[in-house]
Amino acid sequence: METPAPPAHIDGRYRCYNRLTQTRGGAQRNLPIALYRDEEGVCIAECPAIPGSVSQARTRGEALENVREAAEGCLFVRAESGMPLTVETA
Repeated sequence: METPAPPAHIDGRYRCYNRLTQTRGGAQRNLPIALYRDEEGVCIAECPAIPGSVSQARTRGEALENVREAAEGCLFVRAESGMPLTVETA
């Protein structure tokens, strides 16, 4: 499987993609998670398909755990507000 291109706003800081699995109504969908380090070495994780789901931590594992929690919160708020849960990403 080919690694997707990073979202445009990540610029040259792109490092790798992981996957976040969204489950709704019995259907599962894998969503990309972008991981990169900022200029101070902090690991940043974000799921571009879920607006607002971004987090940071000292380690990659902590950042992934944090962004999963952030994504759950964003999905809850978007569902309660009647907003689309995800947006299309390039």
